[in-house]
Amino acid sequence: MFSRIISLAACAALAIAPAAKAQERLDLPKGEAWVHTHSGISVPAQLAGLDRSYATAFSRDELNTGLSFGEGGEFLSVYVYRSTNGGVPVWFEQARLGLMSRDVYDGGQSVGTVYSFALPGRETATALKVVFAMPDGSDYTSTGLAMFALGEWYVKLRATSKKLDAAGLEAWMTQAVSELGLPQELDAGPRVRPVTECANPLVFPKEAKDAPKDGAASLLGGMIGMIASKKRGESSSPPASVSTTDWCRDVSLGNNQTIYRPNASTERYLIAIGDSGIGVGVGADDAAELLSGPDKTARPRYTVTMYMDDKNVSFVAQDRLPSPERIVELINGKRTTITVPTWGDNQAVEVNSETM
Repeated sequence: MFSRIISLAACAALAIAPAAKAQERLDLPKGEAWVHTHSGISVPAQLAGLDRSYATAFSRDELNTGLSFGEGGEFLSVYVYRSTNGGVPVWFEQARLGLMSRDVYDGGQSVGTVYSFALPGRETATALKVVFAMPDGSDYTSTGLAMFALGEWYVKLRATSKKLDAAGLEAWMTQAVSELGLPQELDAGPRVRPVTECANPLVFPKEAKDAPKDGAASLLGGMIGMIASKKRGESSSPPASVSTTDWCRDVSLGNNQTIYRPNASTERYLIAIGDSGIGVGVGADDAAELLSGPDKTARPRYTVTMYMDDKNVSFVAQDRLPSPERIVELINGKRTTITVPTWGDNQAVEVNSETM
């Protein structure tokens, strides 16, 4: 029997890692702004007084792009990547945790708390920001992070300085955000709130096992995910999960992999992997419920889906809410059911007949 709360020590040994994608330096015309093809978001060649030093494609077709500015201890970085899961609070928190785990920022203390703010020309506080003061003897004086969503895209700003104190850095970040080209037609969603700590960690009284095979539910679930993703791409609004969900942080699995729960749910959670939007969603199988009809009660069935920037990969459904250890077994065992593309012209769906 598997009867315990997932502990920090146990989770630290877990590792979920999708295949790494090759990074590519981009050759951008000197002195010209970079304009994101799919959203119209633009980043000038000089940002808040710093010249662009280089740009990097972390994924194909501008699904995840980073631009770096500065040298000599004064640095700004802007990242634009696709929103496929979670929300601004989740991916801001992942970036914050990743930042503070780096040795170079060891000992940094946040100046105030994480707070929300409104983007230029807008009234609703849809973005999050935090600034850190570095201790004496550190390589830097201050560092900070800001993040928001526009349409189906996340925008993240990182700032680090050897000269500016925390107040000066915060003002510098505000200037940098004001110089970005942020199309007004892209919806930033309603007000966001920072992640809170879950009052109680998830409990897994019994070990999950494979649910009975249901090819129809697996296919329908995959297609629903693909259709939903396509609709997001055609809309100027962010995904619904960004707008209405309060997220709490459960436990860390190590290596900047963390469990988050929407509205403190005990039946659904997201494992965020790194800070660039890759996550594993776990929860009740809505497709199976739909197929069961209004007069029937579907047997308990939980789905496991890895959300990447260009596809969703589903794994064998479980008969109860699976623990993170069980998720690791499914992913490392490559026990996929269906893989559906959510981006690009290639719409070929991959089906694993052995698990369907």
